[in-house]
Amino acid sequence: GLPRLEECPALRRGESPDTAALVAWLREAPNYAEPGHCFLYSDADRLLAGLALERVGGSSVRAWIQREVI
Repeated sequence: GLPRLEECPALRRGESPDTAALVAWLREAPNYAEPGHCFLYSDADRLLAGLALERVGGSSVRAWIQREVI
């Protein structure tokens, strides 16, 4: 049910908001649908998963992937 990041007003204006601004927008934006009721591709899930990996792993996603995957 997460909204698509492409719907963020700052991105629509051609701006490059930082991660904190995108997360703040996601907190306020309405869900696209109730969880489990439809499928909609969204980069928001990858953004949030990356932030979780950074918080838990203590390093950037790039460093985590290089260390744990590659």
